[in-house]
Amino acid sequence: MEDAETDAAADDDIYRPQPGHMPGLVAQVVGQLGGFALAGPAGAALAPVLSSALDLAIEEVRHNGRRQVEAAIGEAANLSGLDAEDLLEKLVSSPVYMAVLLEAVEAAARTVDPRVVNSLGRCLANAATDGAKVEDETLIAKAFRDLGPAHFRLLGGLLRPSPIFDPPTSVESLAMAMKVHTKGSRASVLDGDPLLADSWDVLLAGLTRHGAVADADRSLEDPRFGLGGEGLAKQRLTPQGWRVTQFGAELYRRVLEAEQDEPQA
Repeated sequence: MEDAETDAAADDDIYRPQPGHMPGLVAQVVGQLGGFALAGPAGAALAPVLSSALDLAIEEVRHNGRRQVEAAIGEAANLSGLDAEDLLEKLVSSPVYMAVLLEAVEAAARTVDPRVVNSLGRCLANAATDGAKVEDETLIAKAFRDLGPAHFRLLGGLLRPSPIFDPPTSVESLAMAMKVHTKGSRASVLDGDPLLADSWDVLLAGLTRHGAVADADRSLEDPRFGLGGEGLAKQRLTPQGWRVTQFGAELYRRVLEAEQDEPQA
């Protein structure tokens, strides 16, 4: 019996990948799965395949992330008029500048939105050429790190002046929307983009966390709405709404500018 248990333990050691011999992220994933999906003979055949697939996937993610970081830095160099080496020297010259660089690099490596890569280049260019903008650009880069296409769709929906209009598609229409439109509601946004319904709470929380949207003031509905009781007019609060802040409008503006800068097919 002891020999059988020893053999089984040895089999587990053979079949279960050893975290110390794998790349960092693979080691974490396999280490977490080791007691479940890859444990025992049933997971033995899957372990090498899973490890290989993870290696390939992670390598592709790393390559893609590096390409996007290089693209953001290239865009920053073009906009600033500096070559890439001088740009980076400027951005590592102090902790304040380093902050925007680190946020932008992480955001560029993580995003799935090419418009964000372009916008991050503008963040770096603005920071490198105007020290007064470094802190603002750091906040913008930090927001772009966490926000994606669906967040910007929600912002656009909140900016619709009415159900018959589309979200702003130019910097000019955005400026007009910010002047004439005070707030949007869940119903008004989903009327134009119903696919946002399932992720509404998460998206709204992300935008709120970064200060891109804020709760709109609520008011009492027309007191003539619905008579009841002893003939007294009933009053009720208007539905919850949200307004796009100036910071949220700036994020949306940069996304629009990035779309306009994209080469036309």
